[in-house]
Amino acid sequence: MQTQTVLKDMEARMTSAIDALGIPAMLDRDVVISSQDPQTSEPIRITVSNGQASWHPDNTVVVVGNGPSCGPSACQSCPYITFHSSPATAAAHLQAA
Repeated sequence: MQTQTVLKDMEARMTSAIDALGIPAMLDRDVVISSQDPQTSEPIRITVSNGQASWHPDNTVVVVGNGPSCGPSACQSCPYITFHSSPATAAAHLQAA
């Protein structure tokens, strides 16, 4: 699952929701983060402007998980750190993992 982060003059793709959420603070910039719920494919949009975040859907959550085996964190953690449109879809995603 890739998450897209758009700044005023550039676009970046990340596999981790936490990476995407860190961009505004690291660069001190406004961003729009677009993703989708891996369970339902529902679009998720996070806007960070002047250090304040808003998101849609209103119940959006981030799951911070870990893969089943050892290895580099980019392979073992990032695919399991995902946006979800609700706590219920996050729970279903964890149960299916």
